[in-house]
Amino acid sequence: MIGLSRALLLAAVALPALTWTLNRFVLRRKLSWVLMVLITWGGCVVMTWGCLYALEAGLRANMMVFDLDRDGSISRSELTPDAKIAMAEWSSDTGRNLGTFLVVPLSGAWTGAMCCVLAAGNWAISRCLAQRRERRSAGRG
Repeated sequence: MIGLSRALLLAAVALPALTWTLNRFVLRRKLSWVLMVLITWGGCVVMTWGCLYALEAGLRANMMVFDLDRDGSISRSELTPDAKIAMAEWSSDTGRNLGTFLVVPLSGAWTGAMCCVLAAGNWAISRCLAQRRERRSAGRG
């Protein structure tokens, strides 16, 4: 489960570049910038929430390995050093708890920043290509 959470987080980080590439080359710019940004932002939020859920489930599963009597809690008789480490990992991660609330603004900031970078790169490439065309046409004339 923890591997799944890492994969989902990586996918959420890569999603702005993926949606820009799909819109640019596959859809031939049929989506407006606003719609593309909103879809990307929503996708990042959903993937990151999935990442947090998978991480929570993975850490809880790691902890419940030490629940020998399967009562849903670890009693004193089941408390080994490894169980203490698993319990500390599960209970001390405040990032998971804060993440559920911070996902929306942070995903929006990430999506906005990446779309600005991609738009600037697209603009720079189109300017370079336009200058190259102008030089070619000036050389022929």
